[in-house]
Amino acid sequence: MGGELPLKVVFGTGPLSLAVARALSGKGDPVRVVNRSGRAAVPAGVEVVAGDASKPAEARRLCQEASVVYHCASAPYSMWPKLHPPLMDAIIEGASAGAKLVFGDNLYAYGPVDGPLTEDLLWRATGPNGRTRAQIAETLMRAHEAGRVQAAIGRGSDFFGPHARLSTVGDRVFARAVEGKPHRSSVTPTCPTP
Repeated sequence: MGGELPLKVVFGTGPLSLAVARALSGKGDPVRVVNRSGRAAVPAGVEVVAGDASKPAEARRLCQEASVVYHCASAPYSMWPKLHPPLMDAIIEGASAGAKLVFGDNLYAYGPVDGPLTEDLLWRATGPNGRTRAQIAETLMRAHEAGRVQAAIGRGSDFFGPHARLSTVGDRVFARAVEGKPHRSSVTPTCPTP
């Protein structure tokens, strides 16, 4: 490869994925973004590839030559328990050829918390989606501990900013502010309790 920077692969084209791709591209890193359609609004120079990241052989192909893989892919909310475990398994397989793996997670695994959220909290998810998030995080950390992949998890409470229209503050706060309207704080959040 000579003096070329190592490839970064970003799975998904949701708000987090696109933010990661923009940040990496802005640093001059070569970036490959993967989604099912092979189409996405990405910065110039970012490669967009169609693929099914839930299939291990396909994930291996998509991760070829990657130094870091960012797992930011998601599934429809109602399908998390069915679709997220095989997705995590396949992306671990894809990254295991030598790439580091960074998983963009949320706080659902912690369940209801009364007080500050810290990394050392026990996972007490009460719903199927929260239990699924705990399960896939455990799967990733077991692969890390076994030496299959070097992994890290970043967790965020909510997304806001460009492309994050369905977040708690997206349409109800920022979109309304841009239109000169007051925020809609009395509206029930769009996502049920984890």
